Amino acid sequence: MTAFKLYRYSKSIIIKILLVNVFFSLQSCLAAILLIKANPKPEVEHDEIKGITRFKKTLFYNFSEERNSSFIKNEQLIYKETNGFKQEYKFYDYLQLENRLKSIENTIYFIVDGRNYPIEIHSQSKESLTEVDKEEEDLILADSSTTSVIRDYEIRNYSLISIQYTLEENLIRDIANAEDVKIRYYAPPEMITLELSNLKLKAFRALAEAEYEYNSLSQ
Repeated sequence: MTAFKLYRYSKSIIIKILLVNVFFSLQSCLAAILLIKANPKPEVEHDEIKGITRFKKTLFYNFSEERNSSFIKNEQLIYKETNGFKQEYKFYDYLQLENRLKSIENTIYFIVDGRNYPIEIHSQSKESLTEVDKEEEDLILADSSTTSVIRDYEIRNYSLISIQYTLEENLIRDIANAEDVKIRYYAPPEMITLELSNLKLKAFRALAEAEYEYNSLSQ
């Protein structure tokens, strides 16, 4: 084998090794990200000013049951606050909807194993937001420098509707022990139905047991 062929062979082996290392590194990173997202346990923080312990969990909903829905996504923040004597579950939902939907009706519904639980919204606000998706291309100029040129773009307008409400502890436990749970919002003229996956139900179970587990660990 000539020196040139040996060089090419060695270079090929090195490239293959590097590609394998990159593949496994990406695979490990992806597994770590999925593990973080799949963890149903809430975060915990202590508020010494108000004298409460706060457990918090964020859930994401990306699909509604309705076809051709104006729903885009929902980010749901859940806070369980306890002072050792009483517990309160606060919910903050941030719904992204197509811009033609302007508000959510003041009553939403948790559908737990076929039973409807009406929940009154405490507060609601709306923002109109704009996103611009750009398709860019790098061009090489005469002096060998590069510049970016926008080839195409799309402007998207949508509504961000923020609502706040609370759930009773009994309902939280019913949800935690249920097999089928959905949330129904009415955004005239549409209705939006979001289903809780098994992972989300596990998150509710973890919230329901959070104080007990924390007290056991802290003793």
